[in-house]
Amino acid sequence: MLGVLAAFWLGRILAGDDESAFANGTGLLFAALVATSWWHVMLSRLGLRIVWTPLFVCGVAGFLAAGCARDDAVPSSSPVSCWASGCTPIRHFA
Repeated sequence: MLGVLAAFWLGRILAGDDESAFANGTGLLFAALVATSWWHVMLSRLGLRIVWTPLFVCGVAGFLAAGCARDDAVPSSSPVSCWASGCTPIRHFA
């Protein structure tokens, strides 16, 4: 159940996270795909732990998308943004 809710939340975040019908429809589509996927249903019936994967993937992707969409994210001159973009801090401060 939590994976389905996380998929709904991720769909809303990726669609703009507003109260529009498009965002709700995208969230419902993501949730329906997770809820009716064959592997998710079969592995949950077997009791395997791999069924937690959609929950964690949707959670990480949702927080990443929400963080990237913020206007007050990390400024581009900080070492953290330099690390996130792939360059080395030595090259940044040299």
